[in-house]
Amino acid sequence: MAVRLRSSRERLQDLLETLRPGDEIQAAAASQETGIDATMCESVLDALVRVGLFTRSPAGVFVRQRMFDVLGRPQVYSHPR
Repeated sequence: MAVRLRSSRERLQDLLETLRPGDEIQAAAASQETGIDATMCESVLDALVRVGLFTRSPAGVFVRQRMFDVLGRPQVYSHPR
């Protein structure tokens, strides 16, 4: 019987999927739990801030937001001309 090991990326995805609105996480904690470099975890979390799924406090704490609140916000898209 083969045992499949989860990749670091899969562990980060699983971690982020378990967070509920209002839950907090820091890049260092995500790094420790997944084995991904803290800088990379911070980059992923910053990308999620840009799309509205997280907010970030001045202290560097990322807070999960409600997805449907994000989907209800008007989006501004720019199309290349």
